[in-house]
Amino acid sequence: MKKHNPFITANHCVAHRLHLAGSDASNDVPYFKKYEKILRSLYAYFTRSSRRANLLKQMQDINNEPELTILNLCDTRWLSLSNAVGNLYRIIDSVLAALDEDVQNGDKTAQALLEQMDNEFITATMFLADLTFILKKLINIFQSDYITITHLQPHLDTTINTITSYFIGNNDSAATYGNILQNYIAKENISSEELPSFIYDYSLAMVTSIKNRFPNSSLHFAFRIFDPEELPTNNAQLSQYGNQDIEKLGEFYGKERMVSREKFSPLIDKDELKKEWGLVKFYLQSYKIQEFKFRECWKHVFDTDPTFITNFPNVVKLIQIGLIIPLSNANVERIFSQQKLLKNKLRNKMSLESLHRFLMILINGPELEEMDYESAYEYWFNMKERRFGKFNDNTNM
Repeated sequence: MKKHNPFITANHCVAHRLHLAGSDASNDVPYFKKYEKILRSLYAYFTRSSRRANLLKQMQDINNEPELTILNLCDTRWLSLSNAVGNLYRIIDSVLAALDEDVQNGDKTAQALLEQMDNEFITATMFLADLTFILKKLINIFQSDYITITHLQPHLDTTINTITSYFIGNNDSAATYGNILQNYIAKENISSEELPSFIYDYSLAMVTSIKNRFPNSSLHFAFRIFDPEELPTNNAQLSQYGNQDIEKLGEFYGKERMVSREKFSPLIDKDELKKEWGLVKFYLQSYKIQEFKFRECWKHVFDTDPTFITNFPNVVKLIQIGLIIPLSNANVERIFSQQKLLKNKLRNKMSLESLHRFLMILINGPELEEMDYESAYEYWFNMKERRFGKFNDNTNM
């Protein structure tokens, strides 16, 4: 595509990058593979036998634990680990009790699993419950309908700093070991020296992987200057604000390109861009005071101030590029997931037209509680002549 447009820039989906960061960390720490194997074995043990599943429920009642199931891991969704571990740590006493019951009855598979669920495994479970809770918050942000470049780095920094504070520590303070793990340590009277090295190693690998998978893109990050939230409040600082970023953007988009002997004219005039930016940043001050967000700000400007477009054409082109930089394709993948739910084995003859309509309703339609069923029925009834009359309040069904 760059042969047709050399100004195109590539940006890997942030949700996928986080998944790959988790996979990288898992591959770097040998114990994780062992932990994963035990987790899959537990899932197989309790889901392939209704007797074992019922026994687990009985133990949950006895231990006053929530009636949760053991979930399987999905290779293509690393954060499925969050759901699996999130369930397991809540019912781990019941799982141990159910296995012990089967061991008493001579079940060799249960005995092997019980031996594998040692103190190291239980500690790792508590640790992963804390860690994946942090990462799940980040993935939820990355899978939201809209995330800006401005907000990307602060969320990454928050995740990295939290993991470091909880499980790695620094020169000023020791690791605090989160919430779930900390409660387990206190309950079992475990010292920090007795904790398995897996906790430190995996946390460090995760932080390193996130940093490697999310390097600062100086070009993309330069677009943050168009977000009114980023503007400094001090006029002295504002005079110099964004000048280096405008230089980077002007150098990339304001330079003539030659690809396969074909000449491509610059998208903007970089000299005029610098002049325009000197005015635009002061123009943006009023939107900072009104606490406008990045997308809201520029929608409002383009809708209500046509003179801005004519007066600052080079800045406008860059803002339009910044607004359409795709950080995540989670919305697109969500459609495929919805499609699989709609067109299942029992609906395999559904036409493409019907599937399209169902998807439009499912994705863009109102919530069931907000749906005006009477208006929908009226619209459907009046589309063509029907073989029955309209229902009314007095109609007997």
